Amino acid sequence: MDSEAAVSGPVILIVNGTATLSSGTVFGLVYCRSATWDLGTGSAEVRGALVAEGSLTSTGSQSVVYDVDILTRLRTRFGSFVRVPGGWKDFADAAP
Repeated sequence: MDSEAAVSGPVILIVNGTATLSSGTVFGLVYCRSATWDLGTGSAEVRGALVAEGSLTSTGSQSVVYDVDILTRLRTRFGSFVRVPGGWKDFADAAP
């Protein structure tokens, strides 16, 4: 995938556990409990943002580039949720 296409279609990765990155570039937001970058002689990059609740362990050549344009694209693409007043239920009332 070329970088222009990747920047126009960023991803949100939410990992419940350890995210392991071994090479390449992630365009978007990566959120995980902990992160491990074991690159050896390779290189890897997160362009956007990386959030780790716990430890971030790394070896090799890695970089995190904060990119507000990518994060803005994610925010406007996925929208947000707002509580609507009133109520709704997915079943009919039981007959008396």
